[in-house]
Amino acid sequence: MKNIVFKEVQKFPWWIYLLTLLPLIIILGLTIVFYFEENYAEINGLAFIMIVLIAINLFLFLATLKTKIDSEAIYIKFAPFTNRKILWTNVESAKVVKYGFVGYGWRFSFKYGRVYNTSGNKGLFIITKNKRKILVGTQQPEKLAGIIKKTYGELNF
Repeated sequence: MKNIVFKEVQKFPWWIYLLTLLPLIIILGLTIVFYFEENYAEINGLAFIMIVLIAINLFLFLATLKTKIDSEAIYIKFAPFTNRKILWTNVESAKVVKYGFVGYGWRFSFKYGRVYNTSGNKGLFIITKNKRKILVGTQQPEKLAGIIKKTYGELNF
């Protein structure tokens, strides 16, 4: 890797964890109530739901979006899903944009193509020479836009 000019590590916001932890706490409370009532049939169903909710929480906790930019490429790592390298020689255009809600995670958007996003509504929108679209969310849009403009100039070739 060449000299890194931009680096950012992002996690999901706290309220996403809260949205998934609250149902887990409720299910755990119901499980305890059913245990003391000796209603074991209900506990089996709740145990499955608890396992699913624990898996979701573990995934959210481990998920990390890392973006690095150097003179050679843009590196996108959205653990545990993908690790991507986009060479500058393959970039047709790149600019920081403000977008509407496209969802969180690793997803697809008709307007922005492959989206990597943990929160917010600003990101680096890349169009490659083979017309693939990629959007990488950022919490540092001004810094990223300044670095791209200073280092690479206007990238709308």
